Order: sequence, then C-alpha cells, then structure tokens
Amino acid sequence: MCGQRRLLDLSALRRLYASVTMYLDSATPAAANFLGVETLGLDDPLLPAPIKAAIFLAVGDLYANREAVATVPYYTNPTYERLLAPYRVMEV
Repeated sequence: MCGQRRLLDLSALRRLYASVTMYLDSATPAAANFLGVETLGLDDPLLPAPIKAAIFLAVGDLYANREAVATVPYYTNPTYERLLAPYRVMEV
C-alpha cells in the first residue's frame, strides 16, 4: 500500500462529522459556562481568537479521548483555562 492513497469511506466520514459536531455542540456551551456568559457564537467575527482556540482545544481533547474509561482520573487542561481566563465574567 506504500504510495497508494487511502480513501475514507463515506460512512466513516459521516460518523467523524457527527462526532466532531457533537463535541463542538458540547464544548461551546461549556466554554460559555466557564466564562459566565449565556451563549457564544463561533461564527461571530468579534469572538476573540483565544476563545475559539479553547473551544477547538476542547473538541480535540474530547475526540482524542472518546474511548476513555471512567477509571482514569480526569484532569483539567490548564491551557484551556489560560485561554479563557482573561475573558471570564466575574461577579463582584
């Protein structure tokens, strides 16, 4: 198979798209919750790049660990928190 192109079959591509969409639909409200805002729109041109990066980081993490078992300890990603922290709404 060296030198040959490997095609992704259509059903696998649909499953991948569905998974990434689900992770994106989960990561976006999670970021909004962390920031203390009602909603976030990824298509909003005024949404700062670090917030978008944090959401995509969470999507990548969810995808990479999609088969994780519950016996593995959960750790928060400090990069995610550092990207979002400057935009977090805090009550006084």
